[in-house]
Amino acid sequence: MKRAPAAMPGADEVVLEIRSHYRLKDKPVRMLEVLRVFLPREAQATYEALRRGEVVPVRRGPRAPLEQLASSMEAQGFEVAVRPAGAR
Repeated sequence: MKRAPAAMPGADEVVLEIRSHYRLKDKPVRMLEVLRVFLPREAQATYEALRRGEVVPVRRGPRAPLEQLASSMEAQGFEVAVRPAGAR
């Protein structure tokens, strides 16, 4: 997982992005099932965007809880990044 340095201005609010999943090409239905665990309301839209090769920002908020969520998602095969809000 890529993490932005904590010392950056405005680093208290961050964005969690999903970039890919290791089963995206060979077992996309499995990836969708896992997405439904983490993002019940946004799973389908996120799934479709990932299938198109897009990076999907899924949450914005305080660093600590989003880094915890990112870590859990990473353990399930997602490639994720946590970056400062407003940075790209």
